[in-house]
Parts: sequence; C-alpha cells; structure tokens
Amino acid sequence: AYYLAIFAMVFGSTFGTFNAANSAEIIIDAGGANTQNGTVNITTTTDTITFLDTETLDTASGLATVASITSLGSPTAANAIVTISGTMGLVVTGDMTSGADADFTMTVDDAAANYLKVGGDIIAAAGEPIIINLEGANGSYMELNGAEAQAIGSTILSDGGLDGLLKLTGAGKKTFGLAIGASNELAQIT
Repeated sequence: AYYLAIFAMVFGSTFGTFNAANSAEIIIDAGGANTQNGTVNITTTTDTITFLDTETLDTASGLATVASITSLGSPTAANAIVTISGTMGLVVTGDMTSGADADFTMTVDDAAANYLKVGGDIIAAAGEPIIINLEGANGSYMELNGAEAQAIGSTILSDGGLDGLLKLTGAGKKTFGLAIGASNELAQIT
C-alpha cells in the first residue's frame, strides 16, 4: 500500500503538470468534437486559439489577449469562419495563420467596442486564404500594431462600400501581400 501511495502521488503530479503544460492551446469547435464548445475563458497571453469551424467570440469582459490564432489544419481541417461580436476586443500579440486545408475568415462586427489587433504576421497556408471583413458603422476596427516589421498576407475588406477602419500603429513597417478594400472599400485607413 505504501508503494502504491507513492506511485499515485508521482503519477498524479506528473499528470497534473502535463495538463498544465498543454492547457495553453484552446481548440474551439462549435460541434464540440474536439475540446472547447460554448464559453471559453482566455486567461493568459500565452494562449493559442485554434478555430475548427464557424464561431462567434462575444465576451462581457470586453477584452481577450492571446499569443496567436489559427484555423485548424489537416487532418481534421475545416474552414474557420469567426466573428468578433458583442463587446469583444481580441488582441493577438503574435501571428494569425491559416492551417493546411483550412481557410480563415475573420469578421469584426460593427458594434462600437469590437476590434482585432494583430502584433505579428498574418500568414496564409498555400491555397488557404485569410480574409478579414471589417464592418464599421459604429467604430469597430482592425489594428496592425507590431513593434517589428509585419508581413500581412490577407485580404482586408469591408462588409459594404465605405465601411470599416484599418489602423496602422507600432514602429514596425507593414508589408501587404494582398488587396485592401479591392471589392468593398474601407471607410478609413489611419
């Protein structure tokens, strides 16, 4: 019994450490097939959020900060369609990417408090575009705020002509690889 108790303590503490080490990635799947479904508490800037399908981010806290976001790639790939809604602001300190076989569409809804801030690069996997739609009647926006150079490999559009605000801040230069406002013009770039 003594040895069994020691084994249980060692196994339990190892298992707990393993879970804590892997809890920084949150996979959000509306169907509940993978991990999170429903309300997700984003607690630290080391969190990585992976989206599997159609999701709406809407928190009463008004702000979430994460290290990176991506669409889930192969072998479980599904296009990610994500909307920032309600009173939600999302700050991504690192990169926004699309996974293999998984397009990524992000819409910043038109409520006054909605925004998306990206401090890193926006990197699309081969043949898997990233499209960012900015709605803008009430002052929602996207901000590219990297302190270092940023490569922006996404299309940035508004939901309708002359909607949406794109802010360029931070010391790093911004290099755009795809169209901004090509099919639906943005209202403002500052």
